[in-house]
Amino acid sequence: MPKFIQKYLAIAAAAIVVFTACSKTESQYLGEKEIGFRAINSTLTKATVPYTGDLGVYAWNQSTAKETFPNTQFTLQNGIWRGVTPQYWPGGDALRFTVYAPFNCSEGSVGNGKITNAAVAANVDFLYGSQVYESTRSQGAIPVTLKHAKTLVKFNASCELADLATVESITLNNAAVSGGIKIDYSALNPNPTITWTKTAGKVGVEGINSFSVPKESTPAGKELMIIPNDSNDLTTEKGTCTIVYKLKGQSRPITVEKKMTGVWEKGKRYIYNLHFSPDEISFKVEVEDWADEPAETIAAE
Repeated sequence: MPKFIQKYLAIAAAAIVVFTACSKTESQYLGEKEIGFRAINSTLTKATVPYTGDLGVYAWNQSTAKETFPNTQFTLQNGIWRGVTPQYWPGGDALRFTVYAPFNCSEGSVGNGKITNAAVAANVDFLYGSQVYESTRSQGAIPVTLKHAKTLVKFNASCELADLATVESITLNNAAVSGGIKIDYSALNPNPTITWTKTAGKVGVEGINSFSVPKESTPAGKELMIIPNDSNDLTTEKGTCTIVYKLKGQSRPITVEKKMTGVWEKGKRYIYNLHFSPDEISFKVEVEDWADEPAETIAAE
């Protein structure tokens, strides 16, 4: 794989990808053009994670009002994302693409304008196209923006005095990290209707490992990708956070439960800042877009 491809494609930062006509030898392919993907531009930060996983693509032929190809897995092959079953441009017909990542719809279905009951596992983000787009091979690149369907939750911790406290665990109560997603693009709505099926429960923050809290704010454990809670306030759903910690010189752990308010909106990063003192833990939340650079973009060519 070319080194610049590994560097340039990412989930959390801007990445521009195109369907590109991959020429084959005329004797073997009679001049047909295969639909593929390649990275052509990107601006990354140190916070981004290169994405080399599979993409899912569905194509509908607007000219014939028929399916061009069903939900198809595209894998990275020598820097190009190609269909596991190769797909080709049908002459000058206009195609409408449904694009998402990663390819994980084995328990669901993808059709013209709908993604139904796609299984989304824990620690996996789901990226979906903001709309379904039309293109012909001769029209050039038409951008399709991918958006985060999950919510990112992060905890930072600081102390009044360095090493005053050691965090044993942080747990979100009544949260979910996996489930099924349904996306409806009716009437080519640029903001499709998204419905999740989930079973909420206790979700622990990984990587705490008896974290000794420094004086300056520092990440406590790994970030969590959780299913959004866009409509119901966390107070109504009895959302709480349980923190177990020890103060310096004490062997008995202290358990504190903090009530949570507001919502967890898709495509947002919620940063919960914990500050430890000998008497209490203060709890403050910041909200920002889940992106280090402009959103991912896919185009058809």
